[in-house]
Amino acid sequence: MSQVGLPDTPLPKGSPFMGIARSALDTYRPQQTPKELYHYTSTSGLLGILTNHSLWFTDTRYLNDSSEVLWGVGVVTKVAEAFANTRKEDRDKILVDRVVQRLETISMPNRAAVFCLCESANLLNQWRDYGRDVVSYSLGFDPTKLHMPEGYNFPPILIKMIYDEAKQIEIAQRVVAGVYAKAMLLPAETRDDPDRVSFLIDSAAHELSLVTYWFKNPAFEAEQEWRLLLEAGMIQNMGNTPLFRPSHVGITPYFEFKPTNEQLLPVTSLMVGPCSWPDAAMAAAHLLLNERGYAGLRLNASTIPIR
Repeated sequence: MSQVGLPDTPLPKGSPFMGIARSALDTYRPQQTPKELYHYTSTSGLLGILTNHSLWFTDTRYLNDSSEVLWGVGVVTKVAEAFANTRKEDRDKILVDRVVQRLETISMPNRAAVFCLCESANLLNQWRDYGRDVVSYSLGFDPTKLHMPEGYNFPPILIKMIYDEAKQIEIAQRVVAGVYAKAMLLPAETRDDPDRVSFLIDSAAHELSLVTYWFKNPAFEAEQEWRLLLEAGMIQNMGNTPLFRPSHVGITPYFEFKPTNEQLLPVTSLMVGPCSWPDAAMAAAHLLLNERGYAGLRLNASTIPIR
């Protein structure tokens, strides 16, 4: 895969704004995908992945950052409101306000389910997050084999999170301006038809929502995060039922992502996190890889001390 990109989303059908978000993100998307990305997990998480040959995509509403869904929506909302204030016509301001209201309405129903990855296999902050009272691990993957793959129960896309708020604002400005310019080119009879206007507002809000998946609070930049994601509703429409697990918020919904045949996941390496018994932990990890069909993978132990 040479470039990380947006999927062709089929909703809303016939939207005149389709492609504006994709174009706005072009400058900011990585041109090359890393050969390897890493997923930090607990001991039980590692056992689940290698035993069931599946990954858990968590509903973003239930991630550790409670503002996960709302951060990107907030950025786009502020940009749209500022844009509306530059319009001379009250009608234009009202239309922009309706788009913002619609964006805020659909942000939760259209939220994604995600599987988190990292550029580095050995980050202190990640070991601290996942190594509370247990041995933690970072599991390497070939990300090119997980981006819109064939032979799996749903096709997620791979994205690199954008933490720079100035870049987030620039992208949002491009989408807002692009949607407005496109709307102004539509025939007058279209813009005067209440039913058509409602459809256009829904279409504009949907296009704006696409870029919010890329935006994350700058406070989390140290995580160096990439994501596999797909809208939870689309996953369900493909026949996948949400499952549930316990977490710090109580019940957390997730979707199991797995091959539809007997193939293994594209795992490339395993690093054992900092622990008091590294030799024993390495020996057990080696045995696990062999028993689960992943023999021969690169296996290392972190030497970062955690107090």
